[in-house]
Amino acid sequence: RLFDLEENGYFYTRLQNPTNDYVAAKIAELEGGTAAMLTSSGQAANFFALFNICECGSHIVASSSIYGGTFNLLCFKVPPAVYHSSVIPVLLAVGLLHFIEKPCDRLQEAVRGFLKPIICMAVVLPATFMIFGPAGTYIGAVLTKAFFSIYSFNPVAAGAFMGTIIQPMVSIGAHWAIVPVVLNNISEKGYDIIMPLLAGAVYGQAGAALAVGIRETVREKKITAFQSSFTACLGVTEPALYSINLPRMKPLLFGCLGGTAGGALTGLAGTHCISFAFPSILTSVAFVGQGFALFLLSMPVGFAIGFFLTFLFSGKNND
Repeated sequence: RLFDLEENGYFYTRLQNPTNDYVAAKIAELEGGTAAMLTSSGQAANFFALFNICECGSHIVASSSIYGGTFNLLCFKVPPAVYHSSVIPVLLAVGLLHFIEKPCDRLQEAVRGFLKPIICMAVVLPATFMIFGPAGTYIGAVLTKAFFSIYSFNPVAAGAFMGTIIQPMVSIGAHWAIVPVVLNNISEKGYDIIMPLLAGAVYGQAGAALAVGIRETVREKKITAFQSSFTACLGVTEPALYSINLPRMKPLLFGCLGGTAGGALTGLAGTHCISFAFPSILTSVAFVGQGFALFLLSMPVGFAIGFFLTFLFSGKNND
């Protein structure tokens, strides 16, 4: 009945121990408090005492005569534990897991299924909490500051640069590296300026794929080009990249030039994104606000440049 919490009593563990209760009650009486809690370390006591009354942005005034470890702890800025702080650590943890799994695969089959997950968790979990977590928070902050420094120096150049390189990054999966930065921007500043810069690039690839479809003479390839152009207009460029533009190279290049112009437009406008969304006409509501008109304009501009350059300077069959 005790373990089912149906009646009061002591389990004689760390949580239900009469000695602990007696010490806690005596401390509360000495300090004139209502109740007290015992912790296993001074660090844990500091955490409960401070984090219950403080929040992000709070300031703590402390005497330098208190215990040195506590005083030194209060000198550090404690970052909030929110989602953007966990994206990079997760990526690093998965990378480490890949290398831990390889030697585990050489274990005897009879024990592999049992030992492999235990070994992986024993190595990856401590590394994630003690190394990747703090490192991820620091990396995210550095990336955010670096991009905003470039953007504040010349937003048009920053927009043109991002619009040019984003689709080649998509072709190798490297575009996911900017997701932690975008999430960090939204979390810390309430908006992001990277995602709006990518709209012209998306529609540049759509226009290039459409031009290939019009000039293509093989019916199956023509249908594929039209379909991939349509999906690109909805914000998904991978079909257009892998099946149409990348194998031919020129359409990919011309689509990137459309992204250059579109990114420069949104950089000039200073368009903001208030929530995480890959740019397309379907997600345009996330970009409403400053520079929204030029954000919308960047889509047809990127589309037109990608389309006309591909149509004029690509052959009928560039396989």
